[in-house]
Amino acid sequence: MTQQPEIIRLQPFDAAIFDMDGTLLDTESVFRSIVFEVCTELGFEMTDAVHHNMVGSSHERTQQLLVESYGVAFPYTLFDERCRVTMRERSHAGVPVKPGAVEFITELRARGIPTAVATSSRNPHAQHHLGAAGLLDLFDTIVTRDDVVNPSRIPNLISRRQSVWVSSQPGAWRWKTVSPA
Repeated sequence: MTQQPEIIRLQPFDAAIFDMDGTLLDTESVFRSIVFEVCTELGFEMTDAVHHNMVGSSHERTQQLLVESYGVAFPYTLFDERCRVTMRERSHAGVPVKPGAVEFITELRARGIPTAVATSSRNPHAQHHLGAAGLLDLFDTIVTRDDVVNPSRIPNLISRRQSVWVSSQPGAWRWKTVSPA
């Protein structure tokens, strides 16, 4: 007799908040190849370790990381511009949606559960990618790095309690910045 895995029972929840890059959309694999290519074009060798630390980071943190890794001669402004142009070109028609994302979000909405996106991407980037993927209308709220004072990786936001999702009434989601504990 085979043992059945224990079913995980979730407690009821009021909303679902998704990260965009790497959770809903496969932008990270597209961007990874771009970062490696642009670094090579500029005469620098991107490493898996440096790239890994860039994922989910703000532009400011990425610039700091690249300068720490490659020295003050690293042409971050040129790197950033080439990455943006190449990403726009490659993702113009949209980036791949992660398997199961549409079905899961559709099911949440059918159950009346509000959905939101919280991303460290800038608003125009998020709007474009979610729109091109046909996901934009599936979310009640989209919060981008442009909406917060101190953008950071989501786990850092949560662990530092710098920013939290709050609801003043059911279905009215907004971003609130609070003092670190």
